[in-house]
Amino acid sequence: MTLTVANIDTPQRLRVLHIAAWYPTPSNPVAGIFIREHVKATALFNDVAVVYAESCRRLGFKPRINESVEEGILTLRVLYPRLPVPKGRFASYALSIEAAYRHLKTRGFSPHIIHAHVWPAAAAAVFTARIHAKPLLLSEHSSEFPRKVQKPRNRRIAAAVFRRCHLVCPVSEYLASFLRELAPSAKITIVPNVIDTTLFRPDPASPPNPSHTKRILLVALLSRVKGIDYLL
Repeated sequence: MTLTVANIDTPQRLRVLHIAAWYPTPSNPVAGIFIREHVKATALFNDVAVVYAESCRRLGFKPRINESVEEGILTLRVLYPRLPVPKGRFASYALSIEAAYRHLKTRGFSPHIIHAHVWPAAAAAVFTARIHAKPLLLSEHSSEFPRKVQKPRNRRIAAAVFRRCHLVCPVSEYLASFLRELAPSAKITIVPNVIDTTLFRPDPASPPNPSHTKRILLVALLSRVKGIDYLL
């Protein structure tokens, strides 16, 4: 039987496990902040937990799991050993995701859905989703696909991951067009980044703009990859 959200016997609120490739840290509080906002939006209607794993050279052979509650979200920050060979690094990452999943089960959190953010996280989560027979969703944010800067091997892996996900959710139509080209058989539905409308909303009291001059607001890191020079 193909696993879908529709044919899982669930309560009204789903238990969703987010696996984040990028996530805010104390040293970089804006890294993947849009993923954290997505997680917080999901928590309005579901019971959620989030796992973020980072490699560490000064670590033994077992991942180290640090559990906390951040902004009301059960959060597992995992350190996993950075092995000296590339294939070993990915295996170590995937095993850390599995270890976090099992840790959550001991805490009574058994997810209905695994929701990965960015394809490397989904690639690692494929292993766990298959073992535990859980649907795997992927929100894709990466600009690597439109910019076509990936190595051929990574493109092949990403395409295979997209095909194995039950649903792939790029954040824009532009990004979706490249994913469809890469993995035509993948099931793709566009889900934009979320916006907290309690903070960002039109101000009805703002004065009109009689000059009709367009005003542009850019919210982004001041890094070259953002293409700010093209905007200007």
